[in-house]
Amino acid sequence: MGFVRTVTYTFGPEKIVDLQKGSELYLRLVAANKAICQNSPGLLDTGVWISQEDDGNIRVLSYSEWDSIEDMQAFATNPLTVRQERIISQAATAAPPQVHTYEILG
Repeated sequence: MGFVRTVTYTFGPEKIVDLQKGSELYLRLVAANKAICQNSPGLLDTGVWISQEDDGNIRVLSYSEWDSIEDMQAFATNPLTVRQERIISQAATAAPPQVHTYEILG
């Protein structure tokens, strides 16, 4: 059994340039997130999906899968994670970020 934490950020279409590979925002969303996750105990998997919706907004879904709820909570409250998510949230202009937690049953 594992636990998944997702954070969905929504950016307006004007932010598409800021989300290009190599940009600061892109590096925060992908590379920095991966580094923070990999340096946290209990990580099973992590990834980021970027998609453009019909309304032109860009949605970025960041997910991480954890061995235990305690590991996931430790990651979510890690000062690096909190700072990282706050910086990204300030750039997400179309909607506030949405955080969801799931338990994997099976």
